[in-house]
Amino acid sequence: MFSAEEWQPQNRGFDYFMGFHAAGTAYYNSPSLFKNRERVPAKGYISDQLTDEAIGVVDRAKTLDQPFMLYLAYNAPHLPNDNPAPEQYQKQFNTGSQTADNYYASVYSVDQGVKRILEQLKKNGQYDNTIILFTSDNCCKTNGE
Repeated sequence: MFSAEEWQPQNRGFDYFMGFHAAGTAYYNSPSLFKNRERVPAKGYISDQLTDEAIGVVDRAKTLDQPFMLYLAYNAPHLPNDNPAPEQYQKQFNTGSQTADNYYASVYSVDQGVKRILEQLKKNGQYDNTIILFTSDNCCKTNGE
């Protein structure tokens, strides 16, 4: 594992964990994805897989009828380390700068993931009783592109 046992999420108050222990991971088919303490196969674009998992957490929380917390940390966008997002996000942008288009598509993929989670909260009747905080820190200058 990439982090000391004492710093793993289940030893820091989390009941369930799906993600990566390092500061980042591959954008596609990540070899370092974990569910709780077990390495699991990554399927395609990591942001989409994390979104799917978050929706599963929201659905499971609905059946518990008690407060829950979901902490979702996308690794996208993260220039200059971005791999291009899938075509479904990429095709939305054509600025003439591949660097800018890749960045915008990466941001758009996160936007679409958050949108899907919010829609699931609404569908489950959880939205009006949910506090949502969204923060992001992953950006850098694109050398004018």
